[in-house]
Amino acid sequence: MDFWADLWSIMHHWSDIWTFAPAAGTISMAATTYVIIRQGKHQREDVQRQHQDRFKPICVLMPYNGVDPLNKRGQLIETIDQSPDNPGFGTLAIKCVLRNVGTGPALKLRIKFRFPDMVGWPNEPWELSPLGAGESRGGENAPLLVQYGLIDKPQTFTSGQWISPL
Repeated sequence: MDFWADLWSIMHHWSDIWTFAPAAGTISMAATTYVIIRQGKHQREDVQRQHQDRFKPICVLMPYNGVDPLNKRGQLIETIDQSPDNPGFGTLAIKCVLRNVGTGPALKLRIKFRFPDMVGWPNEPWELSPLGAGESRGGENAPLLVQYGLIDKPQTFTSGQWISPL
């Protein structure tokens, strides 16, 4: 009888091991699944970030010949007097090319100037139409034209006009 009793106690002990083994396996599979899902999420985020980086617009204002004329920067922006059909407004002629050197389109394009003579005056950005990748605006025959509002307070600009941006 001792043999059967010993065998029964061993088999009973093995049943505990056979119950524990699948439970441990289930827990390890759940942990592995969690790790794989987290890695997949990080990979998707990385791919999305790389996709956005590949199609980034980079817009630059470049002088016509591509060289920044350090001693002639004051000549890159010229003021055009107000016209009779648009009183109270003048025009800035920017003698540069606006070029999108990035690989994506610039959809919400704005340009904002900060003139040292306009301290304390609001300078809101001007909205421009979208600029595709590799596209450019302006040239020697057709400079970029931006309108500005004339004001009464003495606030000088490079060419001596009193201005306030729109």
